[in-house]
Amino acid sequence: MSWQRCAVGPWATHCPEAWWARNVSIGAGYAVVGDTGSAIEIKDNNHAFNLWAFEPEQPATRQRDLRRENYHPFMQVDGTPIYFNGLIFTWDAHNLYVWLNAGLAQQPDSSNRTITDEEVIARIVRATLELPFP
Repeated sequence: MSWQRCAVGPWATHCPEAWWARNVSIGAGYAVVGDTGSAIEIKDNNHAFNLWAFEPEQPATRQRDLRRENYHPFMQVDGTPIYFNGLIFTWDAHNLYVWLNAGLAQQPDSSNRTITDEEVIARIVRATLELPFP
């Protein structure tokens, strides 16, 4: 399977990664409240996020791409490195690249547009690590 399989329509409605992200979100205790077309919108009582994932076309370029996009190591969750560029977190799970950022549509206050609570991030990361991707 590759990213090209999703070229027929919006990621959120046509890609298996989107269905996986929905199930991950529910497993982590979040409600799926919508999508942006390219990400799943999730929330609980205190947080709103966008979550998306896809299979890499060229995994060998991951570290180069992270450097080029100003990602830096942020933390580790169960041995999985989490990178952050000041706005978006990313990590690898089940041969997928996964991204997470604050759900801007759900949080109009600009002070809430980044996530800094490591426990909140770890909760979502663990859910992605626990649920296999088909």
